[in-house]
Amino acid sequence: MLTPVFLIAMFAGSDAAATARPRKPAYDPNRMICKRSDEPGSRIQRRKVCHTAAEWAERKRIEFQNLLENQRNEVK
Repeated sequence: MLTPVFLIAMFAGSDAAATARPRKPAYDPNRMICKRSDEPGSRIQRRKVCHTAAEWAERKRIEFQNLLENQRNEVK
């Protein structure tokens, strides 16, 4: 009789389990990504902001650079 641990180990190494997983699509910088952001001064209203993946990455990079610059200015 096969133990449950042996069965799990046997199927974990099979090729069928590896090919059943869907592949992650490649990075597409032109893909549109929409996010919801809160409106300042309102607890209810939200607005939808849409940019490409490349634009979101650039906004994140600029925001991080501004954060680092502000932290350096506080130390002086």
